[in-house]
Amino acid sequence: MSTEPLLQRVFVSTGSRHLLVDAPVATAPPELWQVPPAPAAAYAARVALLRSGPVSAVAAAAAGDGWAHPLPWPGSTVADDIRTGRGLPDAEVLRALGALLAGVPDHLPTGDTEPPALVRVRARARELPGDLVGPVRDALELLADSARTAVHGQPALGHLVVPASGEPARQAVLTWWVGGTSAPAGWDLGHLLGDLLELAMLVAPGAPGTAAGLLAGSRAVVAGHGGTPPWYQVEAAALLKVVDHRLRLATLLGADSAPVRAADAVAATLLDSPLLASLRPTPSPDDPLEP
Repeated sequence: MSTEPLLQRVFVSTGSRHLLVDAPVATAPPELWQVPPAPAAAYAARVALLRSGPVSAVAAAAAGDGWAHPLPWPGSTVADDIRTGRGLPDAEVLRALGALLAGVPDHLPTGDTEPPALVRVRARARELPGDLVGPVRDALELLADSARTAVHGQPALGHLVVPASGEPARQAVLTWWVGGTSAPAGWDLGHLLGDLLELAMLVAPGAPGTAAGLLAGSRAVVAGHGGTPPWYQVEAAALLKVVDHRLRLATLLGADSAPVRAADAVAATLLDSPLLASLRPTPSPDDPLEP
């Protein structure tokens, strides 16, 4: 079972200073506000290079058992915006996000830390229902056999922050950049697509327009990413992202809860439908699963 603390997400602004704070639920935000949000100078200099048009990445600073992320303005997460009806950022922002993720290896060295979702799924794969065990094992093995490069590690809509006002959002900051993370080249794109597609499938019954927007947003991210990593890595990462969410929900709510069953259905759809394949721009010559 996961021993990670349950975090609350709080936006804090004082004058011209703005932070996104991820802190344990028992921690008062003012306590973390006293923690300087800047990382080490050398690392900050590298992170400052990670900008693609209207999207930039900020390095997270450890703050007790949580994290603090400096922002240029009061913000909200894209995940929250979708829940409240504001929707996705402008398509240019999503294309720039894809381009930023594609450029990570050009700006940061390969580290020794694996993405959190990959670590968690490997440790807890035996807890999955039988029909997921084989595909998840195969995904883990495929990624284990792939060369590694520098990655963000956990790009997701809940980590993408946009200005709190203005529709649609025309700039964004990618948070939760802790540095030193490495994975196969398709990891970041797959992790983000897994997040987008999971949400699209979950909201589709009640909000088909939002689901269609999320699919269009997925295509914008892929188009912005440009250089195509081996697609089997993208598919494996997308599956593991959804499975990781499923395992974390099971810890909080129980394996038989409705949200866990919904996540199981999303994972099954990723495995059985051509949804991910439909986002693939061109076949990759490096893909060992090419026919």
